[in-house]
Amino acid sequence: MVQQFILNKLLYPFVKYRIHISLIFFFLLLNVYTVFAKQLPVWPVVISFALWHFALYIFDRAYDYRLDAINQPREAMNETEKTIFILVSVILCAAPLVILPLCNQPLWPYLPFIPVTFLYNYPVYKGIRSKNIPFFKNLYSALFIWTLPLAVVAYFYTQQSMTFAQVYKNYFLGLFIYVMVGEAFWDIRDLHGDREQGVNTLPVIFGVKATKAYLFALIATDLFLFGKSVSDSTIIYALLILFVKPGSPRWIFHIPPLLGLYRFLEPLIMRGL
Repeated sequence: MVQQFILNKLLYPFVKYRIHISLIFFFLLLNVYTVFAKQLPVWPVVISFALWHFALYIFDRAYDYRLDAINQPREAMNETEKTIFILVSVILCAAPLVILPLCNQPLWPYLPFIPVTFLYNYPVYKGIRSKNIPFFKNLYSALFIWTLPLAVVAYFYTQQSMTFAQVYKNYFLGLFIYVMVGEAFWDIRDLHGDREQGVNTLPVIFGVKATKAYLFALIATDLFLFGKSVSDSTIIYALLILFVKPGSPRWIFHIPPLLGLYRFLEPLIMRGL
């Protein structure tokens, strides 16, 4: 009973609008300034790109509310929410068009990300959507939703002297691999609904076992390329990948992003204490 109360009243309402995902992106934006550039955050830029990222996930949740009702019914929006949050996503996406110029920050590096907000879901040619194209769905998220916007902020909105390629390779290639792992991991959760709705994810096409082999190959590549030691996060992710299946409880698939969010929040919590 206690577990169900926590899931239904705390966890699922929190993750429904992907607030935890957007908070992770917000902290990554802060890290671009404090860790990468070693300077104070430029708050208009941080707020603008954080609003954009939240707009993208809100639009995704609203546009695909019927698919979510199959894959994750406790986290799905209803039809009334759909209309409201599509409007909210448009407003949030447009807000940086005002914020950045008013705060004397260049607007043009932000402009290419406006269509990215909607092209992940919206059919652009004969009903084809980016998220329905095998592998491209994962690539779209890792590249256009996560690493490229962070690299753009690092290159155009901070004081540093590296080329864009150096910025991306040195600071965001590892994140690219991590997001590729996360996207395919969540596709295992949504296997049955994606198959029913014709969303051609890796588990739908190649099966769960082949997808897990691909995930372990990505983790091994990450460790090999960057010479990382095997951390507790890597062990947790590997164990989850090993044992989860499409019928596993939905909350299990939220463990990696919630763990990532905790890693950002822990220093703030300890500082507050």
